[in-house]
Amino acid sequence: VRRVTVNSILPIVDDKGMRYLGTVIEVGDHHIRIKIGSPQGDTKEEADITLVQGLSRSTVMDRIVRQVTELGITAIVPVISSRTQGRMDGIAFTPRIARWERITLQATQQSGTKAPLIANPVPLQQYLEKKNHTTIKLLFSPKARPLVQVLKAFSPNQLSMPFSVQCAIGPEGGFTTPEEELFKSCGFHSVGLGAAILRTDTAAIASIAAVKQILFS
Repeated sequence: VRRVTVNSILPIVDDKGMRYLGTVIEVGDHHIRIKIGSPQGDTKEEADITLVQGLSRSTVMDRIVRQVTELGITAIVPVISSRTQGRMDGIAFTPRIARWERITLQATQQSGTKAPLIANPVPLQQYLEKKNHTTIKLLFSPKARPLVQVLKAFSPNQLSMPFSVQCAIGPEGGFTTPEEELFKSCGFHSVGLGAAILRTDTAAIASIAAVKQILFS
């Protein structure tokens, strides 16, 4: 959709997140030729941000994957929870993961961010049983304590680079109360984005945007 001419300078990002500047040397009816310049550095974010997303319908997950990739995150972990719709037993997730990876590639071409890693969907409890050293663990839930208040409680030493953030978002219908308690027992802070009850795809996008704005602005 971008109109370019010969000698136009374009930012280019490869699938590894490396940035380049390219110079347009030919524009045809159905093609464009670009001379790639020297590497300009990679697109590494200020911190590692992982979205722990309650597995939802295919169209909803596609939208989430695309838009959080544009925002720039490190990884997406789909988790199977009580309110995940449809049968999950015996499902081969390989085709869905391949589709999500294609979507992230398209999204990086739009945004210039690095494609996040996409994990195989796993049951929620199985994921939470894995030990990790994430600095900040956030469970987004309606009517919980405001996100900004929780993040301000972390000391500057805790937020010295590098650090990592996990943002957990429920599926359509949200996580159940026992599931939220399980998150909290694993060190997650319950946080909110205001009084509105958001759709899961809206919540995923808003949570990542809010975290990046508060932590890195």
